[in-house]
Amino acid sequence: MNAKLLISNVSRLQRSLAVNEVVVAPNEPMNLASIWTSSAEKFPDRTAIKMDDVELSYTDLDQLSQKLAGLLAAKGVGCGDRIALICPNLPYMPVVFYGALRAGAIVVPMNPLLKSREVAFHLENSGASIAFAWEGVVEEVQAGAARAADESGHTPVEVVPLDGNFMTLLDATEALPAMADTTAGDTAVVLYTSGTTGNPKGAELTHDNLLSNCDVSVGMFKINENDVIFGGLPLFHIFGLTCGLNAAIRTGSSLTLLPRFDPAKALEIIERDKVTIFMGVNRPGVSGDFLV
Repeated sequence: MNAKLLISNVSRLQRSLAVNEVVVAPNEPMNLASIWTSSAEKFPDRTAIKMDDVELSYTDLDQLSQKLAGLLAAKGVGCGDRIALICPNLPYMPVVFYGALRAGAIVVPMNPLLKSREVAFHLENSGASIAFAWEGVVEEVQAGAARAADESGHTPVEVVPLDGNFMTLLDATEALPAMADTTAGDTAVVLYTSGTTGNPKGAELTHDNLLSNCDVSVGMFKINENDVIFGGLPLFHIFGLTCGLNAAIRTGSSLTLLPRFDPAKALEIIERDKVTIFMGVNRPGVSGDFLV
């Protein structure tokens, strides 16, 4: 299999930091969601996101993200507000992610395996005002939202199910084409640690943080519009989010999703979609050359 391998290797990443090094002032206008605009202009009909028979072109993603931004605006969510996103690797995820950023909101991705007690902590600690939850975990998220409200005395967070009715909801929503006025130093995403020694801690990542990390990955592995990236790593984790989703959208390449890793299904996707970039976490002492 001729595939470029992205391996979690600290020394290689450190050597790559000089790639496209640009110093950006914190107050310079920047919105991570704008990374797909040039790709959408260059490759409007190219597949951006794929999962089995479901495909979203760059035009589809652009239009749906505008609708999502409009939905948030209708609910009073805007710049600086935080939205929770609890979803496995499904096409819903990039629509909500980029749509929220487009509206100027801060995205709080959460592991869909969290239980209600953990959901309650994340919602309350992050200050999320609304949560988008995949239908497979929506009851757990609703229970977590209710628990957070009981413990804090605050109004329960609204939970929007990501199910078959979600696209109908977006279709009926007025689009918000304008990109929110955010800056390089504004927080774009809050990612929580695993909490192995206590409660998880939310790490605030700016638009510039995420764009710089994305560009390092793109430059390091020479990702271009002809690539197909395997989306098996969870997009709620920084590795999958940066080297998978953002790198794909940045370059006009395609990301083919696998919601939950299964070796047989992974091999099927790699062969079927002609994957050129495979992301994975290596075992200590195992090099990328060995894996090839």
